[in-house]
Amino acid sequence: MELKRKKRQKRTSPIFVFLVFTVSLVFLGAGFLGMEILAGLKKPPAKKKITEKPLQVEIFNTKYESVTPVITGYGEAKAIDVLEVAAEISGKVTYIHPGLEEGELVKKGDVLLKIDTREEALTLKSNKNRLKTAKRNLKLVKNEFLRMEKLNSKRKLVTVSEVEKAEQAFNNVTDLVNQLEFAIALSQLTINRATLIAPFDGRIKSVSLEKGQYVSPGSPLLTLVNDSLLEIHVPVDSEEARKKLRFDSKAATTNRLWFSGLEQVPVKVIWSGDKQTITSTGILHRIIAINPDTRMLRLAVRLTPASRSKNNVFPIVEGMFCQVQIPGKTMNRVIRVPRKAVYGDEKVKVVIDNRLKTIPVETGGNGGDHTYITAGLKPNDQVIITRLSNPLENSLIESTVSGLVASNKGRSKP
Repeated sequence: MELKRKKRQKRTSPIFVFLVFTVSLVFLGAGFLGMEILAGLKKPPAKKKITEKPLQVEIFNTKYESVTPVITGYGEAKAIDVLEVAAEISGKVTYIHPGLEEGELVKKGDVLLKIDTREEALTLKSNKNRLKTAKRNLKLVKNEFLRMEKLNSKRKLVTVSEVEKAEQAFNNVTDLVNQLEFAIALSQLTINRATLIAPFDGRIKSVSLEKGQYVSPGSPLLTLVNDSLLEIHVPVDSEEARKKLRFDSKAATTNRLWFSGLEQVPVKVIWSGDKQTITSTGILHRIIAINPDTRMLRLAVRLTPASRSKNNVFPIVEGMFCQVQIPGKTMNRVIRVPRKAVYGDEKVKVVIDNRLKTIPVETGGNGGDHTYITAGLKPNDQVIITRLSNPLENSLIESTVSGLVASNKGRSKP
């Protein structure tokens, strides 16, 4: 078998191999040429031009300003003078002021109520009569005692024992006179305490009393409020207070005890129920306390009675929840921008060469709907005030100012 195979292999001629290779090349060339012809017959797709769509935003042109920031806080108006009236003696209530009802107004000197003191008055009358008799007796025993002393000192007509008895009688009557005078004064005090008189012009806040009711010492009867002087306790952030509150540097240097240098600046008070007509003025009176847990300062603001309301018809009164606006110290060369333009990490977005850029800034607090920028911006910067959600940095911007297309390109690149 092997000999036969060798013989067959020797029979394959080079001409046959050349012919097979040539035919293969012809077929491959024809296929490649056909592909090129078909590809040339097909038109390529039209190239689409890619354009960048700009973000439509509103911008704010910056400038330096000197501003007086305002610390805004809220609190409830409360009266400073609140008198809890209680019974000082026991007895039955015989008289009540006709206007002794919640919300009624009373004047200084008005008799609010009276307690029955007829028994005490009888005791007082009896003691006064006894005192008259005791004083006459005192005069007699005093003369007798002096006479005994004179007889004993000159002629020895009386014994020492008789002198001592006369002295003892004089002392006894003197003591009786003192006791009666004390009892009379005590009875008079009790009778005076039975009549309760309004110590100031005020409002009846609460009443727990009826005519004919028996009261005992210490029993709460009513609450009288002086509405002429109100105070509002306002909590503010300690860091904001440190930056904005006005302190007298001289007073702080000489007396460093408990915020002694706080300036009592005028403030504006607005009732939160009506922010247009119900307003008042007051003064920043003092700092009450610091809460170490919340890091809040509690400020006391006192309202000015003369300007409790503009029309004097519906004034700010106790119980109203009010907004308090306290002017702070003046800040120079700051830039005021809308608060919504500043993001939580103290960064703002600006337009630079029609592109969005995010830059860090330093803030000096807020005032109303604005934030004060102390560093990071300069005049004529264009701050984006449209609130954007995760925009791409360097995005193309089409900005408007008050509805008009911005004519400049923002600040130049640094």
